[in-house]
Amino acid sequence: MSLPLSQQIRRLDAEIARLQLRKDALEAQRAAAPWPQQTRIYASLSKDNMWDWGSALGLTGDALALFRHFNEIALDIQVAQDGRVTILACDGRLLAPVGMGEGA
Repeated sequence: MSLPLSQQIRRLDAEIARLQLRKDALEAQRAAAPWPQQTRIYASLSKDNMWDWGSALGLTGDALALFRHFNEIALDIQVAQDGRVTILACDGRLLAPVGMGEGA
């Protein structure tokens, strides 16, 4: 049995208010988070692009076919509050920090 429309609207309004409070709490938590923050991102390239680049490097046959499958990497990065990024690791291997952005 379906609820009357007015009751459905009241329930939806209450749910929207609850979600807005949760959103506000999460935004406050994020604003209070210490900077810089760290995260993992993934960079992907098409296999066709990798084929072209491998060919340009002079790879052929099995070597080119193997190189073509190198098309995604995981980067652990540190992000400063002003948006500057420092790459910390690539596919889980630590790197000497590489800064990106103005003044890096």
